[in-house]
Amino acid sequence: MTKTRIAIAVVLAVVLGLVLGFAPYVRSRIDDVAARYGAEVEVEWVLPAWGGVRLEGIKVTHPDAPSAKVELDHVFVGWGSPRKVVVDGGRAKLTGEPDALIAQLEKVRERMPKGGDGAGASRTELTLNRFDVSYEGPVGKVDLKTVQFDRSDGRVVVTVESGEADTSFARATLRGGRVEIDLSEGTRLAALSTQSLDVTADLTLVSAAAGASAASVTEPGSPKQRLARVRSALRQVVGLYREHVVPGGAIELKGVQAKLTRGGDTLSIGPATLLLKEEGGKVTGEYVAGDAPPAEGAQSERLSVRAAFPGEGEPLVVEMRGGPIALATLGLKENEFHLIDVDRATFRANARFEVDPQGEVLGFDGEARVDGLSAALPQIAKDPIRGVNASFRGNVRAALDGSTISVKGGELELGRVRLATSFDATLEPPPTPKDPPRLRLDATYEVPLVPCQSLLDAAPQGLLPTVAGMRLAGSFSLKGSAKVDTAKLDKNFDVRWDTATTCRVTEAPPNVDVVRFKKPFKRVVYSPKGERNVELETGPGTPSWARYSAISRHMELAIISFEDGRFHRHEGFDAEAIRNSIRENLRKWQFVRGASTISMQLAKNLYLERDKRLARKIEEAFLTLYLEQALTKEQIVELYLNVVEFGPNVYGVDAAAEHYFHTSPAGLSLSQAFYLGSILPAPQKEHFGVGGTLTPGWLKLLRTVMKHANKVRRLTDEELERGLSEIPVRGSPSPMRDPAADVPPEDPLTLGVDPSEP
Repeated sequence: MTKTRIAIAVVLAVVLGLVLGFAPYVRSRIDDVAARYGAEVEVEWVLPAWGGVRLEGIKVTHPDAPSAKVELDHVFVGWGSPRKVVVDGGRAKLTGEPDALIAQLEKVRERMPKGGDGAGASRTELTLNRFDVSYEGPVGKVDLKTVQFDRSDGRVVVTVESGEADTSFARATLRGGRVEIDLSEGTRLAALSTQSLDVTADLTLVSAAAGASAASVTEPGSPKQRLARVRSALRQVVGLYREHVVPGGAIELKGVQAKLTRGGDTLSIGPATLLLKEEGGKVTGEYVAGDAPPAEGAQSERLSVRAAFPGEGEPLVVEMRGGPIALATLGLKENEFHLIDVDRATFRANARFEVDPQGEVLGFDGEARVDGLSAALPQIAKDPIRGVNASFRGNVRAALDGSTISVKGGELELGRVRLATSFDATLEPPPTPKDPPRLRLDATYEVPLVPCQSLLDAAPQGLLPTVAGMRLAGSFSLKGSAKVDTAKLDKNFDVRWDTATTCRVTEAPPNVDVVRFKKPFKRVVYSPKGERNVELETGPGTPSWARYSAISRHMELAIISFEDGRFHRHEGFDAEAIRNSIRENLRKWQFVRGASTISMQLAKNLYLERDKRLARKIEEAFLTLYLEQALTKEQIVELYLNVVEFGPNVYGVDAAAEHYFHTSPAGLSLSQAFYLGSILPAPQKEHFGVGGTLTPGWLKLLRTVMKHANKVRRLTDEELERGLSEIPVRGSPSPMRDPAADVPPEDPLTLGVDPSEP
């Protein structure tokens, strides 16, 4: 019994000795390892565990990295081989200037012994669970939650459950990040992925923070210079990829959403997937919009934009495939780029873009389509336009400096209306700043036969509100060509078109129906500054209305001579005047001459507001078509002369005759009528001198147009002789007589008018 007790006591003494000596031994080993790394380690508890040792309450610091502090909650170190180290819970806190912090960590890395802890890094398996990393410094804050770290078999895998970064120029939120590092040949990335990544950034501040190298991609310069900077940036990406990513490695960022701002512009992206990998010896990048592949048998709801990063002397090629996909899925937000209802609009594409190695020419080959597009575009229409269905297909090559563009087999569809065109255009800079540029154009265009109603139906809702509800019958087609050289407009100007149309209006909405103009009606008139003023009541039966039969015939001759020489021969549109307008506007490279007929001007005055929106000109065309069909030429003249503006707050020929000459419409003489016709393009100006007599220059204009009217047999010789002897006087019903007047004939075009041949 005594021997047994002694044996037990000896065993207990040995065990107690081992226990008491275990912690100091372990701490000694920890100190030895820490010393080799130049680190300082404090351990609160050292406890034996099955197959190893358990450490608790560890603090790690390094004198070369005072800005980095590490705390570990629980660490298990196994005895076996390979040695297993498991960290469960902990945090790393980093502070200070980023450059200073990086320099400190690099200094620590340089002091680390080669070959790891002496047993060889490959013989140690390290697992890090529930570890948090935080950084706070002048540039912002970063927090990574629940970081896990596994190192085994020459690989390191780091996962992050969530993370946030907040700086002065950007904010990012990460979910499900994963990084795999290959240690077999240095330290290279094998894979990088995320489940979601949300970024909000101000690109102006990003460029400023990143310095000139990052800003250079977006800094001003020619398109070729900007493209050269982009290609340089892409080459840097390729270089970094091949240096730091193992062959076959890939970067796949899923759930990417970004909101990028620059100045007053905003661009939203995502949700999308970004892929970067190497295929066939080339590094490729791909942007895939949409989170998941479509259901079996359903249309694609993904859009892929894929680019192979070019090597030296190679073109930059970008391919776009997929859709239809909602614009909202692409990341566009309401009111960005003036777009609205982005969740209802879809986009699809099957196209290839290519920029040549010299960075001079952009090529497009393929097709793209948008359906249900809605936008608020004040320069086009007063109200938002909704439901645009349009597509384009063809081959396009364009110089990035804007000097040339070529379209082959181009087809633009809007609703059921299709425009087919091919053209080559060259724009040369002007020889001096005062000269216009030189345009050379060779084009063909065609609108194949289409129901007339389709022309109206192709217009999206809100574009043509005045004619909404109008119904058309018949068919329409157009075929034409254009050959233009603005340096030789008198010789090289050939613009022609042939239309085959039987369009007729079968139903007009109440606000358009001419029935309303057969009795008193109200219309908005404008102040001398062009502002909407008051509603004016006019129409048959009102005191200021002048019947056609009660207006001097000279008045109709005057407006035809000055405004619309082919009035009685066209059906609302004067093709020759349109061609002349195009030529003269190209000659001056600005709008100096219109081609509005009397019918078009009447449509504008009766129905439309005064603005320069594109939609108004389209409505004007449909309204002109209707007026020409619903009214006789005499009725058009009567309406026109009663609603047109002849001066500040002077509307209608009755008011004009009284305002200028104290007479009635029937009492207007030839010279008085021609004066009223001559001021219609600019009714705010008067041309009377001292004593109320007409200025010599304007009198010369009237007499020149009179002679032209006589030449084309609108005026008889007797009427011309009488007109040439008159001098209109402001405020006088009777013109002054000038029997000796002898004005030689001149080309009226040199005086700013276009009295076209009948």
